[in-house]
Amino acid sequence: DSTSINGTNDITVINATYNITLTGLEEANTYEFSVISTNCIGNATTEEMEFTTLSALPAGPPINCTNTTFDPRTVTLEWTEPEIALQNGEISGYDLRCLMDGSDIPVPDVNSTQDNPDTIYTIPVLTPFRSYDCWLAPINEIGTGPNTTMCVFMTAQDRPEDPPQDFTATDTTVSVTFSWNPPTIPNGIITKYNLTVITNGTSTSDILNADTENFIVSRFVPYQEYNATITAATVAGYGPIDNITGRTNPDISSPVILITIPNRVRGGNFNNTLPSVNSTTLNVTW
Repeated sequence: DSTSINGTNDITVINATYNITLTGLEEANTYEFSVISTNCIGNATTEEMEFTTLSALPAGPPINCTNTTFDPRTVTLEWTEPEIALQNGEISGYDLRCLMDGSDIPVPDVNSTQDNPDTIYTIPVLTPFRSYDCWLAPINEIGTGPNTTMCVFMTAQDRPEDPPQDFTATDTTVSVTFSWNPPTIPNGIITKYNLTVITNGTSTSDILNADTENFIVSRFVPYQEYNATITAATVAGYGPIDNITGRTNPDISSPVILITIPNRVRGGNFNNTLPSVNSTTLNVTW
């Protein structure tokens, strides 16, 4: 376009240097221009010349930052570069900062991508089922732009990191009450528990609701050994197990018969069986 000087496009100069200041130009853009000279004989036009304006800090933030994955421990963020008119130069990279759960603790292994203009970045070593806040700013040859865009995301659930806590058993003669507390690192929402009891080589399992923290198993006989395990699950699956071994109480209403071998004392023979009078006394005859 022609440029007006003092309200006119006609500049009368004789053997003089004339300076023109152009305003309203955009940063880091190349412009072409030419000068037409006129005298009484006619016109003469210079060859086309060009100049490039200097860069400035990016004036606009990245656009549409989103999480394109839903993994428990890694996240891939993607975004669109700032509007061209607001880049103020070639974008050479991006500055990415992340915090967990609105805390002041930065997420490790998150770096500025100053030498990489790609609009995608994968963040490793995250914690399952946690929310994160990230800020993204563009970088050009002048520096980092003051305007940022915010990326908010939550990692997916994973299996529990540890088993249910404080797993205990309270015995009677024919039943056992098992008790426990939830895992300390559930990595998600506990959906169920699996309680398995093994007696005499036979295994039985009970699938229990997430709000269950004790359960009575009544499939025992007096003085029976057992092994029990407990594990918790999220939507991602079951975590580690905890186990406990024990024995139900004896039935003292029926005397315990101790099977022995014959013994000789001063010429007499014990009976082959020794019936108990109570839990601490035997009736010995010979």
